[in-house]
Amino acid sequence: MQKNSYLTPVPKINERRKYVRYNEVFMDVLVKRNSIVHELIKGEHVDWLNFNRYGLAFACNRRFNINEKILIDLKTSMLCLTNLVAVIHNARRQNNKFRYGVQFYFGANSYMSSVEIQEMLDVIEQALN
Repeated sequence: MQKNSYLTPVPKINERRKYVRYNEVFMDVLVKRNSIVHELIKGEHVDWLNFNRYGLAFACNRRFNINEKILIDLKTSMLCLTNLVAVIHNARRQNNKFRYGVQFYFGANSYMSSVEIQEMLDVIEQALN
């Protein structure tokens, strides 16, 4: 999904996040449920809103539950990451879509806890600075 380049993070006084989230000009994000049945499905393209190495926010028409584990594929001009496990931490209805905040779940499996995955997420975040 294309992202407007004029959107940049604005620090807010009442910001609840521990880590700043960044916006990038281009990042394609696909999301799907974390289940055996859904592993064969490509996933749904979502409108991502912001990103950092610990998680991201996105909007879509699909409904997910708080604490639900999902799988995320990220594709930027630099790299492609697939089957990243994340947990839905917040959700709200906004402009006829659902807006979600997710955190990557690094304890999910050896893939998520690997140094390579954490380094690639860091590379994406650094590119956004």
